[in-house]
Amino acid sequence: MTSKTTTQNAHNGKQVNSTRQELFIALKYLLEKCPDEKHVSKTVELQQYAEDHFNVLLDRRRVNDIFDSLVELTNNNPGVLPYVVKQVDNKPRYYIKKTLFSNKEIESIARAIQNDQSISNATAVRYVDAFLNVACNEIDKDKFSKKLKKTEMRKIRISDSEMQVKEYFEWLRDTQRRFYFKFKKRPRPGDCTNFSTYDRIVHNRGMEQDWAGIVFDLYTNKKQVDACIYLPDFHSAIIAHLQDVELNNGFEPTEQWNTVSFYIGESMRLDDWVKEYYKGETGIVYPIKFAFPEGDNQTILRKLERSFFNFFGERMTYKRKERNVTVELPNKEAEEMTVIDIIASTKHNYESFKKWYWEGEDKPYETVVVLFPAAFNDRLLGPMTRRFQARLNNFGYDSEHGKAERQAVRRKIEERKKEANEASQDKS
Repeated sequence: MTSKTTTQNAHNGKQVNSTRQELFIALKYLLEKCPDEKHVSKTVELQQYAEDHFNVLLDRRRVNDIFDSLVELTNNNPGVLPYVVKQVDNKPRYYIKKTLFSNKEIESIARAIQNDQSISNATAVRYVDAFLNVACNEIDKDKFSKKLKKTEMRKIRISDSEMQVKEYFEWLRDTQRRFYFKFKKRPRPGDCTNFSTYDRIVHNRGMEQDWAGIVFDLYTNKKQVDACIYLPDFHSAIIAHLQDVELNNGFEPTEQWNTVSFYIGESMRLDDWVKEYYKGETGIVYPIKFAFPEGDNQTILRKLERSFFNFFGERMTYKRKERNVTVELPNKEAEEMTVIDIIASTKHNYESFKKWYWEGEDKPYETVVVLFPAAFNDRLLGPMTRRFQARLNNFGYDSEHGKAERQAVRRKIEERKKEANEASQDKS
């Protein structure tokens, strides 16, 4: 049989101070069993805990001294341990409080993890659970978990399988290994650092051949993860969505003998080009003027200012312009009203402006009208308009589908009338 350790030590007939083992056992017990004033320590329970978990026989006469030592240690030395031991007023009962973060900080950090777009839903749930285990007790953890569940996670998130690919690309980036890949999707000219690279990729079987690359960095947005891949053989680079990159698993990624400089051309650093890319300043840059209503109490203006800044990293430049409109009111005379329009100006390439227009926060497409270049309206709205018109032509009220539906309804009405007439004749 395994012998049990006893803590009933004595020196010159007196009990010595609490041992490190006793303090550790009591601390573990409080963390697991005594999280607040409603769940406090019991001598018999601590004795049983020590015996069950550490094979230690704890002298009941020493229990209060052990807890008092923890009270003194944690209260007189704040910050040494991420918790503090408290004694219930006028009773030899004790409990523990975790003090690493305040409740407000715990909620803020948990929400930040929950809304992190760079990780999958399953990973976010796992990280939040691990954080709450460290930051608070089980009772508070349950309260925070219920509160967080009421707030829906961001709907757009990378999947677990995409997360694995992202982590692999992060490893390639951190180790600067040379790997080989193909393009699943034809890139846009603005995604390349120069047109010659774009021309190589889209022509002369470039979409079919393997390319040697080194991951410069990864960038997560609301819909996908982008990889900036440096092409060392051409001193150029391209930005592509991870799902558009097909890895060649027949070649093991190789380490570089020398540190990669990441220069494109002769003098421009790749990180400078990336900044311009995400500001929409690569490729052909257009002067753009667009308008939208200011909104009651500037509600629309504030939303689109924030949306523009979060996307392009710069503040929106604009002027206010008043406009008189006639408003028709039911059962009243028409009224003249003055509304304020916001006229904004910026310079970006078409692709970046299109991305903000359709995918930016607070749905810019609902209120924004492009004033210049006028052709942007055709490029932005034309494909969508034609798609909706095709749906109306094929499935709308005046389409063949709609006519057939109306005829079917009329037939049912006629059949019911006929059945009703026959029923009335039978009764008479």
